[in-house]
Amino acid sequence: MDPEVLLLDEITSALDPPLAAEILRYLRKINETFHIPMMLVTHHVEFARSLATRLLFMKEGKVIVDTPAAKLDQYYDHVDLKEYLEPMGEDA
Repeated sequence: MDPEVLLLDEITSALDPPLAAEILRYLRKINETFHIPMMLVTHHVEFARSLATRLLFMKEGKVIVDTPAAKLDQYYDHVDLKEYLEPMGEDA
């Protein structure tokens, strides 16, 4: 197999943190070795941020934030993003 892109949907949703960390390391290795672009869907912001170069947040089917991962901090006051992060206990 020689995929052009990997589509990953909630791949760590049922995993405990140590196994999720192992998956993260494996995905980084795949990306570094094969340079395969990945599209990752997750509700875990820090997992996405640690792997992604670009983050998109959606609400009701529309993109509300589109930013490089390194600049996510600039959007923590965005009303919809803040509403999402606060109930989940993410520190912004």
